[in-house]
Amino acid sequence: MTALERQLTKACRELSAQYERERTQHAAQIATLQRPVEHFAGQVTRLTADYRTLAATLREPWN
Repeated sequence: MTALERQLTKACRELSAQYERERTQHAAQIATLQRPVEHFAGQVTRLTADYRTLAATLREPWN
């Protein structure tokens, strides 16, 4: 194996290791963000229902 081949092989190994580290970090970040996103999605669902109720109430004739 030539010196250039060794350099390329080393660079490929380092890039592969870096990719795996970053992939693991991103997976952890996604897992961390999942709970707040689900919480806010639930709030949006409840607010949507409240808005629809309010809109229906406001469309009713005033007595």
